Amino acid sequence: MAAIELGTTYSGFAYSFKDDWTKTIVKLYHGGEYFTHKAPTTLLLNPDKSFCAFGFEAEKRYAALAEKDKHRDYFFFRRLGSIVKPFHIGIQVYDNAF
Repeated sequence: MAAIELGTTYSGFAYSFKDDWTKTIVKLYHGGEYFTHKAPTTLLLNPDKSFCAFGFEAEKRYAALAEKDKHRDYFFFRRLGSIVKPFHIGIQVYDNAF
């Protein structure tokens, strides 16, 4: 069993196995000084549009790229849940690169 919550601001997931369904496994994210079960719904794609990072790691990597002014060819999406939920064929999605 698996559950995925793709929220506007934060996302998370949990799963369990058939042979031990009473045990739920949840990913813990390190968000600076704390741990949380959810990560920011933030996605970073490489210049070739392949996956680079998600959540806190995406924000961290994009900030590091921006500090060196090497971020311009990357695709950075914040609040991805608000983009994906109403998504249907014909909608163009733009990144949040600055």
